[in-house]
Amino acid sequence: MESQQPKSKSRKPSSQREILELMKEMEARDWMDRFKEKAYEHGMNHARNWWAKVLYDIRRIRGEKAADELRDRMNRIRNEIRSKG
Repeated sequence: MESQQPKSKSRKPSSQREILELMKEMEARDWMDRFKEKAYEHGMNHARNWWAKVLYDIRRIRGEKAADELRDRMNRIRNEIRSKG
């Protein structure tokens, strides 16, 4: 009998749509990490002001929809992390 390897939870994206989704997910996580670093190094008020400027620039460059999607994605990830405990 052949031994089966456990299936990995992460798999390689197979389509352009999946790759784009993965990139958006990674971007959201990266901004979250940057925010945490700013809050740790300079305080929460500084981090919030910094994020407001970043989000303003994203809106200006990519448009309202892209900025809203990024913010929503970050909130979803944050809520998922919190619900896992």
